[in-house]
Amino acid sequence: MQPVLLDAADVRRLLDLDRLIDVMEETLAVFSSGGARQPVRQALPVTQHGGFFVVMPALLGDAMGTKLVTFYPRNAERGLETHMALVALFDPSTGVPLVVMDGTYLTEMRTAAVSAAATRRLAAGDARVLAILGSGVQARSHLDLLSRVRGFEEVRIWSPTREHVERFVEAARLRHAARIVACDSAEAAVRGASVVVTATSATEPVLRGAWLEPGAHVNAIGACVAGWRELDDDAMRNVVYVDSRAAAAVESGDVILSKCPVYAELGELFSGAVPARADEITVFKSLGLAVEDVAAASLVWRAFRGERRPVRVLFVCTHNSARSQMAEAILRRAGGGRFEVQSAGTQPGRVHPLAIEVMADRGLDLGSHRSKSVNELTGKTFDYVITVCDGAKESCPLFPGAVERLHWSIADPSTAEGTESERRDAFERAAAELSSRIDLLVTQVTHRGAQPSRRTR
Repeated sequence: MQPVLLDAADVRRLLDLDRLIDVMEETLAVFSSGGARQPVRQALPVTQHGGFFVVMPALLGDAMGTKLVTFYPRNAERGLETHMALVALFDPSTGVPLVVMDGTYLTEMRTAAVSAAATRRLAAGDARVLAILGSGVQARSHLDLLSRVRGFEEVRIWSPTREHVERFVEAARLRHAARIVACDSAEAAVRGASVVVTATSATEPVLRGAWLEPGAHVNAIGACVAGWRELDDDAMRNVVYVDSRAAAAVESGDVILSKCPVYAELGELFSGAVPARADEITVFKSLGLAVEDVAAASLVWRAFRGERRPVRVLFVCTHNSARSQMAEAILRRAGGGRFEVQSAGTQPGRVHPLAIEVMADRGLDLGSHRSKSVNELTGKTFDYVITVCDGAKESCPLFPGAVERLHWSIADPSTAEGTESERRDAFERAAAELSSRIDLLVTQVTHRGAQPSRRTR
């Protein structure tokens, strides 16, 4: 089966960032209440190259999928992204693969969206100064999304490499009206800030609790390995939220090494199960969950399906009364009430086409029929041609290349040898095969067409 492929440009175009923040809040509330299933991520160290290969599956309501992600900290020195990913969604009722999409941008934005949701609940309403430790993609995405939930007037940037800081500041000034400042030290960036983001590849603390203002909120994004730190023990002695207690207990060096108590999962805050304690210094230790990826990917998938155009399919069988009736019976059986059938009148000895208009998100009435002549169909553009014949090219004179080119030939059960019961079984198999092909077609075809359109001749 061939799922839809969405590249980074598709994901950027389809992902609604404001809606994403809300979806992350909703998703984590469901997760913390036990309404989603996911194992702790499985990480394979690629020690010879200093990287990690991670698998993150999850089931969330009617959405099921997995993310495959690589984390190579040294890529920053090579001018490459440190995180790269793919996300795949499947139909949870059948296991059919639906879509594979670029997950790098999706990961950037869903991580920042969770932090934005946390900031919306935990940061002071009049927060005006944002400090970001880091100058990579997560620093950029956090600046973009946190600016959607608070009206920052000043943004301070610090990173160990001055050149990276200056490049980040220059680009950020083009996108944001706030005053963007490059700082010479992490302490200079953090002191006096209302909201702090740590988005670094550090393995030792870069943020000290002594620098934090009363009531400040921290989003800690890096140090996603058990032995790594971004925050010192003083910072971790504040009110600590995590996305998952189970994940934090095995993956967060900040939580494990500081031995700090976890006040709550973020989803418990979002569901109202715990009070916010927003008047104290709060720390959200982000690790990233598979349910967040599946929810974000589902948001993209729904947007994609909503803009998809109708699909035109030509269903062909040889013209005699038995085969015509069989073809329509198979179509009815396979369609299961989902598709409109347009029956075409034909000349004796020609073919009998049934044109189907399929809209992926709609169930169309099989009972709606109207006749078309072959001449009316000739010259029309169809996305797919499905044939019911004995496999011989001559059986489809109007479409001589369709059987061979598309490989979608379905043997006509009326030609099967054997008993009536055996022919009925052949009919059921043909109907089941066509049903699975139509399911795949509905899944595959995009607004651009999953395959080049075929023009009848």
